[in-house]
Amino acid sequence: MNKLVNWLSVKAAPAMKKFISRPWIAAIADSMQKIIPFILAGSMIFLYNVIRSYVPVLPDLTNISNFTFGMLGIIVSYLIASEAMENLKHPQYLQMAGLTSVAVFIININPKINAKGLMTVEFGRFGATGLLIGMLTGIAVALVFHLWSKLHILEDSSIPDFVVGWINTIIPILISVAIFTTIVFIGNVDLFNLVAWLFSPLQSFGQTLPGFILISLIPSLLYTMGISSWAFNAVSTPIFMAGISANIAAVAAGGAATNISTSEVMFTSALITMGGMGATLTLNILMLFAKSRRLKAIGRICIAPSIFNINEP
Repeated sequence: MNKLVNWLSVKAAPAMKKFISRPWIAAIADSMQKIIPFILAGSMIFLYNVIRSYVPVLPDLTNISNFTFGMLGIIVSYLIASEAMENLKHPQYLQMAGLTSVAVFIININPKINAKGLMTVEFGRFGATGLLIGMLTGIAVALVFHLWSKLHILEDSSIPDFVVGWINTIIPILISVAIFTTIVFIGNVDLFNLVAWLFSPLQSFGQTLPGFILISLIPSLLYTMGISSWAFNAVSTPIFMAGISANIAAVAAGGAATNISTSEVMFTSALITMGGMGATLTLNILMLFAKSRRLKAIGRICIAPSIFNINEP
């Protein structure tokens, strides 16, 4: 056991911390953390709708969830591109890369535009089911801007700085949009369905009992090495969101919710995280009665957040 602890402390933890601190990985992890308020806002409406099913006179607030939880894909596409620009030290591209990613995301969900100029697209592709395409879109657009910045075009020229800034923004925008319009509209490739198909084995495994156990275990292992479980959200969040979306659709159609790996099961119901990641509420209660004054003090400080499944303290 001492050898295992020593390996985790000396080798595994520093290597993992170095890995998740890389700009691209950090951009994804930070973006997954920042969408939590949108997830919670939509989840509150889902809870409200349960009450409304018993009290039908209450107003229909579905559109609130549609434009919070139902916008996760497009929101993530912006966040990842802008977070990557910040992490890669390109502040001049932070907003433009994010906005370009939004435009490219809309291309990638394969909208149809008729002769009258009316655009139609499956609304569900904007939300949780579009999370993966949003993540990949943000990464791709950020990569284009990052590679362009390395060329240092016109930096030493006599052209005014604001004109240089325009040129160095316009070109990566054109490249990003041109690449994906060529793929989607000229090549007739439905990237949304392609990405969903490529990642379907991972999402399917995540909804099995072994997958559920693994999703529960890995964040706890990360915490053991002093690494926040937020780093794992890039993997778990798409699985959770796809699972809950499928459950909602199944119940709405009169079926049963069968996906077990959702954030509601993992966190809200506290089946796995009673007291926080690793189910540490019992440990916290024991600390209240510890002989060590230090442990007892920490137990008293942490018991309130622990009751609400927060164990970062």
